[in-house]
Formats: sequence, C-alpha cells, structure tokens
Amino acid sequence: AIDLIQNSIKGLNDYITGADSDFSKVGVKAIDDQTVEYTLSRPEPYWNSKTTNSILFPVNEEFLNSKGKDFGTLSPDSILYSGPYLLKDFTSKSSIEYVKNPHYYDHDKVSIEHVKLAYFDGSDQELTIRNFESGAYSIAGVYPNSSNFAKTKEKYKDNIVYSLQDKTSW
Repeated sequence: AIDLIQNSIKGLNDYITGADSDFSKVGVKAIDDQTVEYTLSRPEPYWNSKTTNSILFPVNEEFLNSKGKDFGTLSPDSILYSGPYLLKDFTSKSSIEYVKNPHYYDHDKVSIEHVKLAYFDGSDQELTIRNFESGAYSIAGVYPNSSNFAKTKEKYKDNIVYSLQDKTSW
C-alpha cells in the first residue's frame, strides 16, 4: 500500500529506498494533536481520495513502538482495535475469525458475537451455494456464469443482492 503514496509525498521515496535517512525531509508534519500536513512532490488533484486509504490512517505511537516489526502482522495482538470486533484467528487460505469487542463504545448494540469468513478461491463456483444450503454459511456469493445460477436465482428470487465482484476493507 505504501506505493500508493511513495512518490506523492515530498522526500518519501528517498526515505523508503534509503537514499536519505533524514525523516525531517519527508513532507509529513504533525501540526498539532488533530492535524497532519502533507507536502506533495507535485500537484495531485486526486490526493484527497488517496487519504481515504488505510496507509494514511493515524497510528497510536505508543502501540506502534511497543510492537516494532510485528506491528500490523496478521496476529490478533499486533493490531490496535477500535471497532466492534477483534481478530480472533487468521489462517491463510482458510478463514478469518472475529469476536465481539467488549471494549467497543457501543458494545450493547452489537448483536452478533462471532463472525467467521471462509476463504474461497473461486475454483468451485457451486461450493458457496452448497455450503449456504447445508447451513455452513449464513451468506454466500453466487455467480451468474455458474451452472446452478438459474436454479439458485429461481429459488432465492428477491434475496439475491447484486454487487461489485471485488472485496475491500475500509
């Protein structure tokens, strides 16, 4: 994700590549506790849209320093949480599990205690609907080009939600 901004912010590319180890030359400056100023290498009319990417989200300095190189790795204790769920487990190409965060400010309004996302590589487009119908999944992606789509569409009619095919976390 750093490559999204690496050439946008003045001096950042040199700092990342090691050409210059002086971070004070990088165009990132904390003005106060609530304000960060970025100096760009060149005008970018789309810069504001880049700021919605997680690479520019603020980080708790104490937590960052306490984790060192382990910060942000896919283990539950390497991530600082502020949302309704905590990462319980991550198994590459298998599943991601979340549990309700007891410290979330609106904890009482979070009604789902546990969320498990199953890995799907797309090789068997019938797998998701089979797992949904067997009760293994509470929701499932269905694909218009799969052999059982017509039957699935007829069976679930208005319960199919059409959306973009990509998955993103913001």
